[in-house]
Amino acid sequence: MTELQNKVSAWNQLKNLSNSNNIAVNISYRKSNSDEINSEIRRINQNINNIPKIKRQIKINNKPSRPTLLNQLRDINPNTTLKYRTSTIHSIQQEIFKQIKKKNNNIVNDIIDYPLIKFLKNPSNDSFFNATAQQFSKSIKKLNIPRNYVLEMQFKSNGNDTYRILANNQAVVDMLNRINAGFDVNSQETHGSDYEEVLNFIEYNENVQLTWFDKNNYKKTNTAAYFKWFHKFQVWNEETQKYELKLDLTKYQIYTKNQKIDYEQCLIYSLFQSGVCEDKIKQLRLNVFERNVSFKDLTLVSKQLDLQIELTFHDEKKNQRKIRTYNKESKNIVKLGVVDEHYFVNEMTNITASAITYFNETKNEAIYPMVYLKSLRHKIQKCDKFLTSYQVIRNIYNQRDDWLTPITIENINNYEHVEKFESYGQLRAPRKACICEGECVGCKESQFNEYRDYSIRSNKSIFNGKYKKQQNPNENYDVIFLDLETFFRALKGYHVPYCIGYQFINDDNKYWVYGLDCGVEFLNLLNRNAVIITHNLAFDFRGFVDYLTKFQTPIETGTKLKHIQCKYKFNHLVFKDNCAFLPFKLSALPKMFNLESGDKGVYPYELINETNIESSIDIQEINNFSGYKKPFDSKTFYENCLKSNSIISEVNLDGSITELVDIKKYTIHYCNQDVSILKQAYLKFREQILEITKIDIMTLISLPQLADDFFKSKGVYDGCFSISGVAQDFIRKCAIGGRVMTCKNEKWHIKHNSKVNVSRYDNYMIVNGTRIDNNKSEYTSTEIELIHLALKCKKISDFDAVSLYPSAMKRLDGYLKGLPKVLTEGECQTFSENNFDYYFVEIEILSVGIKRDFPLISIKDKSGIRDFTNNLEGSIFHVDKTTLQDLVKFQNITYRVLKGYKFTDGFNSKIVDIIENMFQERIKLKKEGNPLQQAYKLILNASYGKLIQKPIKTTKKFHENDYRNYVIRNAKIIESYQRINEKLILITMKKSIIQHYSACHLACQVLSMSKRIMNEVMCLAEDKKIKIFYQDTDSMMLYDKEVKPLAKLFKDEYGRELIGEAMGQFHTDFEVDDVNRDKSYPITAVESLFLAKKTYIAKLEYKTISGEIKYGHHIRAKGIPSSVIRELDDNVMNTYMRLFDNESIECDLTTACPLKMGKDYRARNTIDFTRKMHCPNDKKNLIFN
Repeated sequence: MTELQNKVSAWNQLKNLSNSNNIAVNISYRKSNSDEINSEIRRINQNINNIPKIKRQIKINNKPSRPTLLNQLRDINPNTTLKYRTSTIHSIQQEIFKQIKKKNNNIVNDIIDYPLIKFLKNPSNDSFFNATAQQFSKSIKKLNIPRNYVLEMQFKSNGNDTYRILANNQAVVDMLNRINAGFDVNSQETHGSDYEEVLNFIEYNENVQLTWFDKNNYKKTNTAAYFKWFHKFQVWNEETQKYELKLDLTKYQIYTKNQKIDYEQCLIYSLFQSGVCEDKIKQLRLNVFERNVSFKDLTLVSKQLDLQIELTFHDEKKNQRKIRTYNKESKNIVKLGVVDEHYFVNEMTNITASAITYFNETKNEAIYPMVYLKSLRHKIQKCDKFLTSYQVIRNIYNQRDDWLTPITIENINNYEHVEKFESYGQLRAPRKACICEGECVGCKESQFNEYRDYSIRSNKSIFNGKYKKQQNPNENYDVIFLDLETFFRALKGYHVPYCIGYQFINDDNKYWVYGLDCGVEFLNLLNRNAVIITHNLAFDFRGFVDYLTKFQTPIETGTKLKHIQCKYKFNHLVFKDNCAFLPFKLSALPKMFNLESGDKGVYPYELINETNIESSIDIQEINNFSGYKKPFDSKTFYENCLKSNSIISEVNLDGSITELVDIKKYTIHYCNQDVSILKQAYLKFREQILEITKIDIMTLISLPQLADDFFKSKGVYDGCFSISGVAQDFIRKCAIGGRVMTCKNEKWHIKHNSKVNVSRYDNYMIVNGTRIDNNKSEYTSTEIELIHLALKCKKISDFDAVSLYPSAMKRLDGYLKGLPKVLTEGECQTFSENNFDYYFVEIEILSVGIKRDFPLISIKDKSGIRDFTNNLEGSIFHVDKTTLQDLVKFQNITYRVLKGYKFTDGFNSKIVDIIENMFQERIKLKKEGNPLQQAYKLILNASYGKLIQKPIKTTKKFHENDYRNYVIRNAKIIESYQRINEKLILITMKKSIIQHYSACHLACQVLSMSKRIMNEVMCLAEDKKIKIFYQDTDSMMLYDKEVKPLAKLFKDEYGRELIGEAMGQFHTDFEVDDVNRDKSYPITAVESLFLAKKTYIAKLEYKTISGEIKYGHHIRAKGIPSSVIRELDDNVMNTYMRLFDNESIECDLTTACPLKMGKDYRARNTIDFTRKMHCPNDKKNLIFN
């Protein structure tokens, strides 16, 4: 027998053995040879006698009882330490498996996993199975989703129930990728929240409930992706020992098992095969973000690309063929077909119906596939009645039992979707949706053009969706400021509100609702539509979500909820977050705006529970409570109790007096105080913004939107455009954020000699207590000795740029006007970095003349981490004009230009004057102590971010009542969903096609100029042998003694003063929290450890007014609060020394982050939250005196 026959025979024997004994097979057919299959047969036979005994010990059951399991464990291991009262079912099972595996390791896993594998391979509607994360993560590799089924996963992540739908094998691959990321503990790659969801599920080995659903029982949404079958129209050639293809369907992305698969998304591929030009294909590639594209998305695609798409598909419900036409106005007709959720070009072929139905009888004919066979009794004839590709593929699909075999999980990896195409081929300028320039209706539909006028103000309002026609909120709505207090209710498993304080905008009275039903009671008190403003809406909205209906899409940024609309009964409610405009703690607002409300109070949150919200508690019990997660200010608490008349004095039998706190009265006072601060701060800020911008923040959603609208109203963007498509994607590659790195990407430990004490002032310095004046004609020997000591001083200063991004805007010639034009081949060959108004180019770096401690350009490693490096030769980079000029000046590179865009329409310079005027006005107000300066600061800092917004690839949608049909119908475009309550779920939907616009070229101007401001100082310092140890975007760490020499060198080089408080200047910026600090004495670091990006420590030295020298610490560790780091060791420097020595340190963030905001709009207590700090790097530098 041949090797193939041996393999097939052995495999059949193995499958029979596996099925008859309920043992899972650990190898795959495709990846094994006959010897490996026979080895697996022997493994199973060797252990088959042990199966009954092990099964009795394990007693596989979806819901085993605790006593039964504990008895089994004691039979296996009489010395077990597990107890009934302190053990869970899961812990007992784990111990049983652990003990059995010691003796039967090679077969136990098969027995344990087999029921799950059997469940996954035999779907039936509404059947479910409970498994652990570890079981599921192993068994999913053997999962193949049948065409008529979807598999629902339900598991807990961060405490909330999360649901995911596996609608096809591509979804299974995506889940495997997430699971692998979860197991890869050494990976430094940053994944999104959906990866973190699965990581938590895996890490804590949560249980998962798996449920099969038959799609035929639910309505269907028309989407299409890859073809889920291999075809069999091939024959085996004994001479070549290869399969010979008889029907070539690769043009339609339909393959045999032996063919190479094209990974292109099927809609894009089918349009390309239809003859759509390469330019339009590039545009579509950049806009398609998901493999599944629904029929309704074809409306957008047809108008974007100026195509009339005729789509032929089969209506399953009516069992008939249908043709649907999109964008009939276009003259560019493209015909597509869809069979089994797969797009392909619909064209005439040379294939007949007989070539499919009678393949085995006609495959060897020379005229195949142009054959006709009426029946098996007739002769084969040549035929010219050919089928369209739709008819061919539909006929094959109708006879799929004969001619198709499902693509399994082993093959699906070939279909990985490529989201980014690095090679553009020939670039093109942004253009209108229709190329005919006005000859058809398509030209007039500007919303589908590849550019938009960026000077037009946003029409985005707090009213959107079905409520967008609502009128002015100030006139037709009650405006309410609100805060609520919650406690963790164990019965529900999350925080519930028990007190709501609120005030109306035109009413100074304070209102409140108290009790466990305060949320619905407050809503019942509303008499009409309302705008409700809170500080931290993401938390406060959770108190109302159970009672509301008719939700619009929430506007979120990360875990922050900025805005949401909904209804309660007949009232339209708009919830707004004050943090979207004032991103500070509520406790910081009274000082910031000089409010009359007074400071925020103190509250014993950890003490409050369901049993005492209506009680009075001894104040000593409150003060002495040991469960506070942060220090409790008992003095301020007592003062607030007196202010609120919350103290109740009780006389004891011995005549002593016990002071009790009326919790209800104090809570109402505390909550109303928060509302007063919120209301006064919001109205003060609103008034300030109206004065500056003439814009009412009540009608807006966030601070970046405010800044963007303000600058548009000032004409800053007149003549400027936002762009999409190839041009945007190319230019966006030139936009690189601020440089963050240690010197040479190495570790540094700098320690000052404590015997040398130097303080520098403008005209003199004090060395070890002796004053030495500057510029003396002659010095004594003692003074000279002290000066030499001062030169050896190793103190570090934090040298910061003043308002870096506004400074960069001021230094621009202005924002670029017009649209980008493609560089010609001749312009690329004769290119000079000083050509054109501006440009964005792809270059190859040929040589690097100067290697820098802080290189100017960066690359991303495999895990997505940006690394600034000197190893540039032969590499391809995308750079703009400013960056390229800096590379030539500061690193002396040689290069050649490959392609790019140029701007030749000049600049809008209004931004330069407006930024300067706003900055000067802010400085003036700050000196006067006027809180209006804060508004200027916020607008200045927010002015850049809107320019480079990224596309939003998902959207969230609330669904009420019967959600199951909606979820199953849209399973392929749903990322996940969370159950809010029995009637409400929150769905995260994936966007298949996005046409995203941004003014990324303007943002790139700002980013590159900000880096130039830093490069001018840092490269000059390096050239003059002044050492810089660390940079974080707008700041650098260098020796204190070298700040003033650097400033002098800078003045000589650039003719500008370096040190000062004006834009473009720098100042030392270390700070300590000590009101008694002597501000004339500079704060410097006497010991510093610079370990990695965002991870360093500086031991600060400063002097008090009384002359005492004190020390503090400036601490940074990415993702770890400084309070957590301080708790690791009494001497915090020891912690960083351990990191310096490459140790890994685990940090407990449970106290620092006491609440977890679930995606299901529930707030839960953090039970276990740890992160590891690790800075692996053997390149270390020590600098001591």
